[in-house]
Amino acid sequence: MVLPLIHVILSSRSHGGAKFGWSLAVVFFPILGYIIYLIVTQPAKKVL
Repeated sequence: MVLPLIHVILSSRSHGGAKFGWSLAVVFFPILGYIIYLIVTQPAKKVL
C-alpha cells in the first residue's frame, strides 16, 4: 500500500499541512483514506 501514499505526497491536490494530514490518513487507513482523499480533494485546475 505504498502507491497511494506516494500519490498523496506527489499530488498537487493538497498543500502544506493538508498534505501531511492526508498522508497520515493514508498510512493509518490505507484504502479508506485514499478513497476519501480522491473524493474530497479537487484536481489541480489547468490554466490555458
